[in-house]
Amino acid sequence: MNNAAICPFAQTDVIDTILTGVDPTLDNIYLNNFSALFAKYNNEILGIVGNSNPQLAAQIQALNIDILVNEYRAMNARIKRENHIQPLLDAVSTLSKEDLAEMAESLIYLTYLKRRITFAEESVGGPVDVAVISKGDGLVWIKRKHYFRPEFNQHFFSNYFKP
Repeated sequence: MNNAAICPFAQTDVIDTILTGVDPTLDNIYLNNFSALFAKYNNEILGIVGNSNPQLAAQIQALNIDILVNEYRAMNARIKRENHIQPLLDAVSTLSKEDLAEMAESLIYLTYLKRRITFAEESVGGPVDVAVISKGDGLVWIKRKHYFRPEFNQHFFSNYFKP
């Protein structure tokens, strides 16, 4: 039993890659290629059998490739869960609040970096606000950008932090 979770919102591809060990887009390509290869394999066998055995040819044509593709998907899902997801969640469940905040910020930064180096639309970036919400402490800011430049507003800090 694990009491940890990583719940990405919005742009989940980079976090899913780290969590599962495989880029989701690449995973779908592998699955589609596997399906196409099996269809081609069936057609090759049909070509060999040809008209010599119509009953066997009909059985080959009736094979449901989707069953094999789903079994392949399930096998890969099990391998990802056992070798990547569960060990990561086991480690996350032991992290301190500070380490969890740093991990969350790092995942956002990795998403930003991937968008930037792959020339994808840069929809993630800039300074990131990081807060930890816990039962005991409530909301605690770990990193927070100001909506104004602090060096021009010293009076705010002297009033705000007045004893």
